[in-house]
Amino acid sequence: MRIFYTLNFVVYFFVFIFASKLRNQALLTTKHIKIMAQFKVHNLIIVDASGSMTSIYEQALAGINETLSTIREEAKKSDKIEQSVTVLSFASGGEPLQYAYRNTIAEQTSPLTPNDTLRGMTALYDAIGTSVTDLEKSKGKEDKVLVTIITDGYENDSIEWDGASVKKLIDSLCKKGWVFTYIGANQDAALEAGKIGVKNSLTFEATIEGTVNMFAFEKQSRQRWNKRVRLNENDFQNAYFSDDDK
Repeated sequence: MRIFYTLNFVVYFFVFIFASKLRNQALLTTKHIKIMAQFKVHNLIIVDASGSMTSIYEQALAGINETLSTIREEAKKSDKIEQSVTVLSFASGGEPLQYAYRNTIAEQTSPLTPNDTLRGMTALYDAIGTSVTDLEKSKGKEDKVLVTIITDGYENDSIEWDGASVKKLIDSLCKKGWVFTYIGANQDAALEAGKIGVKNSLTFEATIEGTVNMFAFEKQSRQRWNKRVRLNENDFQNAYFSDDDK
């Protein structure tokens, strides 16, 4: 009898161990499938930090922080989509390109503080060309990219990139599904955006009220675009800015 009970105990013991291994393997497999199902939305925000932004600096900073908050909110709406953030300010003089965040998970971001010094002239093309090619290296095959360019001046100080090379780069990436928006103050934003191949543009007045209204409009557009991404709509590259958001 003792032998019989001992054998039963041994059998049950090994059955238990085997079942536990199968369960753990199943959990690992399920976790792996969940990870593989996810993709990223890369939010690249390129902001003019040249001296001409002085008059609207506080409102621009508040607007960028509101945008970061919006991205964090969007990250909570789907466990299949991971939101990452890159915030780049540009000008000339000193360090021409300054990253506040660089391919950072949205949940790990926090409000920016007024530490950056406005400086120099507008090296717009260098900022776009450098940051976009850098992001291209880390983009996954299924990832989505939303590039937001905010400036109150015209290109006048780039060294490594010119309008033709930036347009060639943007044209090639738009064919791959990248989305670019151009927000310009005191200029014909549609005209300037078209010069570099950007189809989505918005003009705003470089005043306190104009800057606040612009960021409110951009927030609504960003929320609507993310909804289209979640719904897996085929055409989410065009009509980023809509009169319905005004």
